[in-house]
Amino acid sequence: MVQHARGKSRAARSSSDEDEHHQHHKVARHHVLGTQTSTNAHLTILVVLIMLSFDEMNPVKRISSLVCRSCSTEDTGTLGWLFVFFLLWAVLNDLHNVVYYAARIFFNSIVSIFISKVDVIGLENVPFRGPVILAANHSNQFVDGAVLCCSCPHRKVGILIAKKSYDNPVIGFLARAMAAVPISRPQDLAEPGAGVLLNLSKHERAGRCSQVSNASPDASPAGGPVDDEVFRLVGSSACDFTVQLTRGDKISYLADRRAAHGRRSGGTWMWRVVEVESSCACMVTLTSAPTGLLGATAASRADELDVEGSLPADGRYRIFPRGDHERVFDEVFASLGRGACIGIFPEGGSHDRTDLLDLKPGVALMALGATTTTPVPIVPVGLSYFRGHLFRNAKVTVHFGPALYATKEEQQGHAAGGEQRRAACAALLSRIQTAMRGTLVTAGSFEELQLIHVARRLWVGPDKHDLDPAVRQDLDRRFAFGIRLLLQRHLEVVDHSSGPSDLARGGRAGASGDSAQSESAARELELADLIRRLRAYDRALRRLGVRDSQVPALQRAPIAGTLFTLGHMLVMLTIASVPTVVLNAPAGIAAVVWARWRQRTALAQSDVKLRAHDVLLSEKMRFAIVAVPMLWLTYALVLLMATPVQLQDVLTLLMATPLASYVGVISVESGMIALRDLRPMLARLFYHKRQVEALKQEQVELRARVRDEIRRLVQSDDKVAELYHMQGELSTSDWERLRERA
Repeated sequence: MVQHARGKSRAARSSSDEDEHHQHHKVARHHVLGTQTSTNAHLTILVVLIMLSFDEMNPVKRISSLVCRSCSTEDTGTLGWLFVFFLLWAVLNDLHNVVYYAARIFFNSIVSIFISKVDVIGLENVPFRGPVILAANHSNQFVDGAVLCCSCPHRKVGILIAKKSYDNPVIGFLARAMAAVPISRPQDLAEPGAGVLLNLSKHERAGRCSQVSNASPDASPAGGPVDDEVFRLVGSSACDFTVQLTRGDKISYLADRRAAHGRRSGGTWMWRVVEVESSCACMVTLTSAPTGLLGATAASRADELDVEGSLPADGRYRIFPRGDHERVFDEVFASLGRGACIGIFPEGGSHDRTDLLDLKPGVALMALGATTTTPVPIVPVGLSYFRGHLFRNAKVTVHFGPALYATKEEQQGHAAGGEQRRAACAALLSRIQTAMRGTLVTAGSFEELQLIHVARRLWVGPDKHDLDPAVRQDLDRRFAFGIRLLLQRHLEVVDHSSGPSDLARGGRAGASGDSAQSESAARELELADLIRRLRAYDRALRRLGVRDSQVPALQRAPIAGTLFTLGHMLVMLTIASVPTVVLNAPAGIAAVVWARWRQRTALAQSDVKLRAHDVLLSEKMRFAIVAVPMLWLTYALVLLMATPVQLQDVLTLLMATPLASYVGVISVESGMIALRDLRPMLARLFYHKRQVEALKQEQVELRARVRDEIRRLVQSDDKVAELYHMQGELSTSDWERLRERA
C-alpha cells in the first residue's frame, strides 16, 4: 500500500552514512544561528542594527547632514519628511493592494501565533496569473479563510464569505480589508415556520415536476440530490404558507438527533417548495435526507425512505428563503474576467465532520458562467487539521490539488439551459467533489481517523516519524483507503469493534455452517482484535503523554537525575512564562471561556456539527484580536496615570508589547515541548517497569501485525496490490479509478 515511501527511506539511509561525519560540524555551526540561510539573514540584520545605532554610521542621518550643509540649514529632518511624503503618495496610489497585503501580514502573524505548524503541498498547481477558483473544504470557520489566503502568497485571494460573518464588527472589518465578497446563505436567513406540520403524503398526481429556474444555485440538484416525486405537506390552521413561502424556498425539520449508539446523527430532512396550494398546504419535493438513517445518504430517493413518517413529533419546522445571488454572481464573473483569484467553500458552512458535506452548486455555476469568456481553472484545496481546536497544538496541512476545467460538453449544456444545464452543473460538481476528496484524508468517523494515524505511524516506524508533509498525506490516504476497504468487507467490525464478544458469537454461528462462513467469522475476529489492540495502544500513549516514536526510549533512568532535569525545566519555563502570563494570560483565559460558550451555542443551532470543534479556535482568535490589544492599552493607561513614567516611554513600551508577547508565546511553547519530551521520563517514576516493557513489546507486536495485514491484503486483493506498488503521489484520476473498482 505504501511501497513508494520505502524508496525514499532507502535513499535516506544510504545518504545518512555519508553525512554522519559532517553532523558534528553542522550542529556546531547551526547551534546558535540556525541554517546557512538564516545565518546570512541574521548577520544582515545585525549589521543594519549596528549601523542604525550609531549616528556616525547611520546612512540616512549622514545623507541628511550632507543635504542640510549644502542647503545651509540645520534642520536634519527635511529628508525624513520628504520620505514621509513619498510614502503617503505610494500608499494612496495603490491603497487597495497596500490594505490587502497589510491585512495578510496581520493574518500571517495571527495564524503563526495560534497554529504551531502549517504545511503547504502542491502550491505549484495555483497559476501565477489569470482567473482561478480555489474550492476548499470548510472545517474551521474563520481560520479556514485566513489559512487559505496566507498559504497562497503569490495570489490575492478574494474569499466568498457569509454575509452574517461579513456584518460582524471584527470579522467584517478584516474581510473588507481582504477584499472578501459577501454572500447571503439560506441558513442565515432561516426563520421558524408558523404553526406545526401535521401530515406528509405522496400527491395523487405525483411524477416528474418542473424545477425552479436553473440559473439559481439553489435550484440545481448538484447541491444535494433532488427527488422529483411530489408530496403534499399539510400544516395546522396556524400555518401561513401563502405569506411565508414562495416557490423555490425550502422547508426543513430535524431528524432523530441521536443515532443508534447515542451519537449525534446526520441532520435534517430538507424539502423544496414547488407550489403553494393554500395557507396550510403546499407541494414539496425531497432535497436531502439525514445521513445515517437506515443506511441512507443524502442522495437517497423518497421512495427508498419512510418519508411519510418522518415528521417530527412536535411538528416544528424552519423555512429557508430562496436567496437572490444574481448580484454576487455578477461580481464574481467580473472579478474572474479581470483575472482574479476567488476562494470559495462549496460545502456552504463550517463543520467538524471527517468527510465532505454535499457541495452547493454555486462553485460549478460560477465556473460554467465564467467560462463563456475565458476558461477558469478550479483548484481543489484540502485543509486537514490535526487538533485544529487547540491553541498552539493545532497543525494544518494545506493541499492544492491539480486544476480541473469545465469540459466543452458541460459548457454547451450550461448554455442550453433547462435540464441540460442541471445535468452539466451536476457533472462538474461531482468532479469537483471528487477532486476535493483527493486532497483530504476522509474517514467515516473520528475513531476511524485515529485508527488511520496509529496504523500509519506503526508501519513507518519510530525512526522515521518526521516525514515530508506530502509523503505523510499520501500515506494517510492510502491507509484510509485500505482500512475503509476492510471495514466494508467486514461490516460487523464497524459495529462491534469495541469488544469481540458479539463477533465471537457470530464466529460460533458461522462455525456451524460451511467452511467459508467459518473462515469469514474467524477473519472478523482477527480484525476486531487488531482494531481493539490498536485503540488500546493509542489510549495508553495518550495516558502516558508520549508519542509513538518515544516508546523505544522508555527505559530505567536515575530518579535523582530525572528530578533535577524536571526542576531545571520548571524554573526556566517559569522565567519564560512571565511575558505571556502578564501580556496574554488574562485575555487567553477569557477567550477560552468565550469559545466554550460559543461552542455550546453553535452545537445547539447546527444540524451537521458533531462536537462543534470547528468553532473553538475561530472564536478564540476573534476574541483575542479585540481583547489582547485592549489589555495592553489598559496596562499603558495604568502606567501613565499611576506611575511617573513619561508618555514617550509608555508609547515605546506599548509599541514593543506585540513583539514581547510573541516572544513569550514562543518561549512558553518551547518549554511545553521540552516538558512533553520529559513526560516519558516522568512516566518511569509512576509506572512499573513491567508496564513500560509491556508497552514496548505491544508496539513491536502491533507493528508486525500491521505489516502482516498489509501483506495479506496485497496478496489477496489486486486493488490493494495496485495501490501498494504505485510510485509517487497518486493523482485524482488514480484515486477515482481505485474507488470505482472497490
